[in-house]
Amino acid sequence: MKVLMLGTGESGRTTVVKQIQRVVNTQEASKIDYKQQIRRNALMAIQTLIQAGEELNVASDDMQQKLISKQVMSLDAAHADSILRPELAKTIHDLWQSPAMQKVYARRAEFWSSDATSYYLNEVERIASADFEPNEQDLLMTRVRSTGVAVSEIIERPYRFQFVDVGGQRNERRKWAQCYEDVKLLIYVVSLPGYCQVMFEDSRVNIMNESLAVFEDIVKNPLFKSTPIYVFLNKKDIFEELVSSHPLRQYFPDYDGDKGVDPAVNFIKQKFRDIAKVHVPGKALQFCVVSALERNDIKAAFLDVKNALKRLNPVRKATAARMPENTYISTN
Repeated sequence: MKVLMLGTGESGRTTVVKQIQRVVNTQEASKIDYKQQIRRNALMAIQTLIQAGEELNVASDDMQQKLISKQVMSLDAAHADSILRPELAKTIHDLWQSPAMQKVYARRAEFWSSDATSYYLNEVERIASADFEPNEQDLLMTRVRSTGVAVSEIIERPYRFQFVDVGGQRNERRKWAQCYEDVKLLIYVVSLPGYCQVMFEDSRVNIMNESLAVFEDIVKNPLFKSTPIYVFLNKKDIFEELVSSHPLRQYFPDYDGDKGVDPAVNFIKQKFRDIAKVHVPGKALQFCVVSALERNDIKAAFLDVKNALKRLNPVRKATAARMPENTYISTN
């Protein structure tokens, strides 16, 4: 049974897939790959803040810090695995902790930055250590921009679930249509903190508005008229931190609720329902409010999806008898 997973860039869709892998006790990619990538993430995180500080004119007046920032900006993040050593890591950590850099970070809604920026920079000295071995949290926090189509098969007798994960950046979406055939269930992943964040590809565009626009293109496609749609409202942990300091009404003036988390989430849910109502009257959307970093969240959401698939697609006994034992296969 084919499950299509879609979402714009920064939605956390690939992290959801990683967590599903953990839920079914599967092996992930080599930790060496993750070690190299998270070091790139850490270096790119501080470089993003330095550049933003210059553009926002909140860079430090301290000449020594300016010199250090210039040196860090000159480094090639592609080679972070070989250049990120303890001495450089300490320099980056001290720079991150500086008042000027914290002021820049406090204004992160005005520029694109990874949601994991604080994690990378708080942990940079550990990440740079010679004996560093990524732990489970590191594996989930490592950011690799997804491209192409990744297919994961989970077999739980007597069912076979095929999860198709397609890159969400704008230049990747042209590949989506080739995956639209024979979809039994669609999962659309949304970044809740995107309500106050800008896109990586275009800093003029609000992430939530982009997500709503892309969702509209999907839901009005005749191929999905009768396809069950689950909307995963992801990164609830970050959303809970932001919603009090970055009022939803500031970005969506039609919001008339208070600063509480639940009213804000309900408002966003209604945005998606309103779109579905226009194009597919009577179609019910299913929502899961999750943090892809929390195993129990994804475990519960995954169970909900599996139960829906089983209910809608019963397997005949003859087919079940030919199925292999529970297993997992991942292909790219």
